[in-house]
Parts: sequence; structure tokens; C-alpha cells
Amino acid sequence: SASTSSVNITACDSISWNGTTYASGGVYTYATSNAAGCDSIATLNLTINNSTSTSTSITACDTYTWSANGTTYTTSGTYTVTGTTPAGCTATEILVLTINGSTTSSATTTECDSYLWNGTTYTNSGIYTYATTNTAGCDSTATLNLTINSATTSSVNITACDSSLWNGTTYTSSGVYTYATTNASGCDSTATLNLTINNSTSTSTSITACDTYTWSANGTTYTSSGTYTVTGTTAEGCTATEILVLTINGSTTSSVNITACDSYLWNGTTYTSGGVYTYATTNAAGCDSIATLNLTINNSATTSTSITACDTYTWLANGTTYTTSGAYTNVTTTSAGCTLTETLNLTINNSTSTSTSITACDTYTWLVNGTTYTASGTYTVT
Repeated sequence: SASTSSVNITACDSISWNGTTYASGGVYTYATSNAAGCDSIATLNLTINNSTSTSTSITACDTYTWSANGTTYTTSGTYTVTGTTPAGCTATEILVLTINGSTTSSATTTECDSYLWNGTTYTNSGIYTYATTNTAGCDSTATLNLTINSATTSSVNITACDSSLWNGTTYTSSGVYTYATTNASGCDSTATLNLTINNSTSTSTSITACDTYTWSANGTTYTSSGTYTVTGTTAEGCTATEILVLTINGSTTSSVNITACDSYLWNGTTYTSGGVYTYATTNAAGCDSIATLNLTINNSATTSTSITACDTYTWLANGTTYTTSGAYTNVTTTSAGCTLTETLNLTINNSTSTSTSITACDTYTWLVNGTTYTASGTYTVT
């Protein structure tokens, strides 16, 4: 005869029954034939309880103690603990753990006067800490080893002549000047110069003098032209230079020897007698000019000669032959070079001439001269 059977099974997750795997609860049947060759129906009353698996992701700082197993972890990783469910199936818990470390940092800084760090301004040296969280959300402690060095200032008062060289710069006028540099600590160092510039003086005087000049600046007497310098100090102690541009013009003397006839006009005065005469004036340079005249006066001469001559007269004074009476003048020079005026008062008496024609036989005795002539001719007796 046919047969039937029934079985109740509780399993975890799945069960294999008569070659079939079942993963969910239910009533299942299996038909086959029994030993007698008749139908055999088996019934499975199946209960499936599932295993459990839970996963938890945790991010912690430095360490994490898992309550599932009481273990403290210090490194990131995936950790698993296995237990049983109330139904007796596997209960798996998974911990996906990220461990982020707390951080510390230390900085050593040397600054001038003050330092702004994490929103706080520090003016004194010291060790300062700052607590915050890092990018992972963990504690972050920063330590600042701070040295504060101070800026420095200085001031100097200087009085100088003409110019002053200060920190590489030459100043030529009074004023307040500053020079910025760094001190030995590397901080600002500001130096202030209160500068008074007193100027040296230089005066130049041009003098034209005759023969000599005594300069009041040094009491020296100069006799030649040139540029002379004397150096002293001003009331402020600076160099005072006095320059003398000196032109020395000499007085002049002159002497002239003059020989003149009758008179001589010299420098507006007419002299008629010999002698030594002087004339004082100024030369082209404005200095004394003394002229001396050594004068010799020679007089002009006149002579008068009265001559009576027959028919003509040749005057030896000038070689001229005169045929008429008259007063004649010849002007020459004396041995001294002066005018010699010679006057000739000339009287000319004319000679007479008579002509007689005589005819005689053999001889003729001319009574005029007592001469006997035996030949014809023209005869003259004076």
C-alpha cells in the first residue's frame, strides 16, 4: 500500500532535503515509491532561522575599545567577532575601524617686538600652547617656543662744516635724517641724525694798487701781482678762506733829453731856457708817473750885410747872383740846428760902355790906355 511520512525540522539558513536545498521555512513534500513499489509521500515541516551579520564603521582617535569583545584597538582595520543568535544560528559582528592619531607640533620662532599666533599676539618670549582638532577631528596640540627681540632706536646730534657723511650718505644741509637697518638681533634699528651744517666761507677781493699793497687780512705787504689766500675759521669753527686777487701796477719814471731852438712846449708849458724840468701825472694804470726833461735851449741867429757891387753880385750865403739892388734874405740853420737868418742889403751900380770907331794909317795910339795898335780890330779897356 501507499505510505506517508512527516518530519519537523528547524535549521539555520538552509537545509538539504532529498537532494533539494531549502533556504526558507515552509511545508515541503517529496513523492517517491516505497519498497513495495507503491507511492510514498514524505512531508517536511521546515523552519529556517537565519544567521545574522552586522557591520559597524567606527572612526576613533588614538584607540577604540569594542564593546562586542572588550578589545582595545590602536590601529585601523576590519575586525570580526562570532557568536550565536537566540535561535542558535551564527551571529557575526564586523567592526570597520579607522584610528586617527592625535597630533602635536612644535615651532621655534624668533620675532621682533611681537608675534601673532593662532589669533593671539605675543609680546614676550616664552613657551605657548594651542589646543584644537586636526583634520581628522582628533586633538591637535601646537607648542610655540617664542623668542621676542626688540627693535631699537638711537639719536645723535652732529654739527659739521659744509657736509657730513653718515651711514654712507653725504648730507650738505641741516635737518633731521633717519637711517633704517637691522640690529644684531635682526630687528629694525632706526637711527636719527639731528644735523646742523655750518658753511665754510670764501670771499674774494680784487685789488689794483700801485707799487705795493698791504693786505689787512694778514698784514703782509705784496709787491707783485698774484692771487693770495689766507685761511682762518668762522665763528662756528669752519674754514674761512679769504682770497686776494692782486694787480700791482708800477709807478713810472721817464727822462728825455731835448735840445730846442728858442723855446720848447712840454706838457702844456713853454720853456725858453735850458734846465731840468719835471712833470708829475698818472700813467695808464693810474699810478704816479714822473717825467724829467733835460732841456737845452739854443737861440736862433740873424746877420745883416751891406754890399755895393757893380752890375752883379753873387752872394756866397746862397750862391745866388743878383743884378739889382735890394734887401735879400737867406734862411739856414746854425751849427746848433737853429734858424740862421742872413740879410743882404745890396747896392748894384751899373758899369758904362762907350764905343769909338777910329780909322788910322799904320798905327794908332789909344789915349784911353796909351796903347799903340798897328792892326785893325776891336779893342776894349775897362
